[in-house]
Amino acid sequence: MALINGCSLALQWSITKAEIDQMDSDFKIWHEYFLRSAIAAGQLSERVFTINNHYLSHLKQLIMKMGSLRSYSCRPMKKTIKMFTNLIISTSNPAVNPFNVFRRHLDYKRFAFQTIDLKHFPAKAFDPNSYRIHPDNTTNNHSFGELWEPFKLAFLTPSTSQSSERQACIRPQASQGHYVMSKIAL
Repeated sequence: MALINGCSLALQWSITKAEIDQMDSDFKIWHEYFLRSAIAAGQLSERVFTINNHYLSHLKQLIMKMGSLRSYSCRPMKKTIKMFTNLIISTSNPAVNPFNVFRRHLDYKRFAFQTIDLKHFPAKAFDPNSYRIHPDNTTNNHSFGELWEPFKLAFLTPSTSQSSERQACIRPQASQGHYVMSKIAL
């Protein structure tokens, strides 16, 4: 139960110092009392201490330095990792094959970058109005992330017969590149 409690605390969007201490205590209970006692009783092998179990002991320091786990992730790298995993297929010489794959990929990127004429791709103009203060940041401390996503306000009229307008906050959806409505304030 300590592992479940620790993981549920670690995956919250906002976490207090007391919750971080409780999470760390839960992971210590998991390691010291459950895993070590099961190993001593011969119910589990020492191979149960995988890298994932080791990382649990460092979550307190990670959250204290970088904030809530939910605010950063390696998920965007999944496609890149899968691409390289599929390209690295050598069974006879597994140390040379990844080197060759990475080198070929970097050579291709370098060649592609050198052949692109950058004047056809001007830098986007930065709009300082795109910054928004995080909604949960009421004390002006810097524990919340900054929202730099470009929001656009649109006014929607439900029909021509009604004169009241509704304000909608429209943001680009990163995965599909089109605008979606995220909130409607009446």
